[in-house]
Amino acid sequence: MPPADTTGSRRILFVPVSGSGGAGEYYRALALARAMAGAYPQTQIMFVLDRHARYAAEAPFPVHLLDDSPTRDARSVVRCIERFKPHLIVFDNAGRVSQLRAARRIGAHTVYLSSRWKTRWKGFRLRRMRWLDQHWIIGPDFTNPPLNRWERLKLKLYPRMRVRRFAVLSEPASCAKILERFDVQPDGFVLVCPGGAGRFSDAPDSSGIFLAAAQRIAQHGSHKVLFVGAAANVTAQEGVQVIPSVRNADLMLLARAARVCVLNGGSLVLQAMAEAAAAVAAPIAGDQQERITRLAQRGAVIPAELDSESLVQNTIMLLRDDAARSALRSRATALGIRNAVEEATAALAALLWPESRATEARKADE
Repeated sequence: MPPADTTGSRRILFVPVSGSGGAGEYYRALALARAMAGAYPQTQIMFVLDRHARYAAEAPFPVHLLDDSPTRDARSVVRCIERFKPHLIVFDNAGRVSQLRAARRIGAHTVYLSSRWKTRWKGFRLRRMRWLDQHWIIGPDFTNPPLNRWERLKLKLYPRMRVRRFAVLSEPASCAKILERFDVQPDGFVLVCPGGAGRFSDAPDSSGIFLAAAQRIAQHGSHKVLFVGAAANVTAQEGVQVIPSVRNADLMLLARAARVCVLNGGSLVLQAMAEAAAAVAAPIAGDQQERITRLAQRGAVIPAELDSESLVQNTIMLLRDDAARSALRSRATALGIRNAVEEATAALAALLWPESRATEARKADE
């Protein structure tokens, strides 16, 4: 429930890690930003992004552009903090100590999001903990385990920093008009989406691999194929509709409605699990294989290699096997992965309007 009085204008700065790699952090921040803008329209929202990121020019909010990642161009982020003077800064897998100190100097609250072990470890370094209000651990327990003994010990040293857990943060699935827009019917199409499909060092071109798989799946002719993502030099291909980008909310509805989804193993596959999708997943970055393996061990996804042959074979098999698809959806539902964006929005609002939160607490006690 929103705080009782949220009439005062507040400024929020979102600093997701950004660059030529994946886009999961940006889209997670965008889901939070849109939810905050919808629930609290008086808030002023700004993003800090690497200008080289594919999505930087498409952001629907004001953007402070950097010449590099926020983790590398730390001074520019500090200058943005000092000029914009936000009341709250949300760092997603980003946030240098100098940036956290700058936030404290202007009196801003700070929230740090970690979705994998390396960034979680950084969030629990003592020199960061002293400047943080909250650390949000993103992902279900089986991909991002509960606090260990050392983390609990460190929290005793900095009890003011609160740890919260959210399995998935994405935009809620939108209305069915998106199906009309692309002229598809529920259970009548294949969704192929490599996600942000950024280029990681020494990694193959995941977007090209997924597109090649989409074209071969379409050649079987039984189902229309939607390819969502950036794809350079694409020629017209019967049966494949290439969609450069859609809102995260629309993508979630497509994932829910598709007969089969072909996805990467990043945050996107967990979002699809929250929609009970029948999915084939392949890793496009080093940290994704373990996530896919753990989902596969629970019977919730079909794992594939990052090559078109593996993606195609697993997808065709799943398209033909009604029982297997049904089992995947049931097991995905059984995981209990829930989109917690509304709960997270309320948590941000409580930081922005703490006096209203106190009022609500007093009312609850009466």
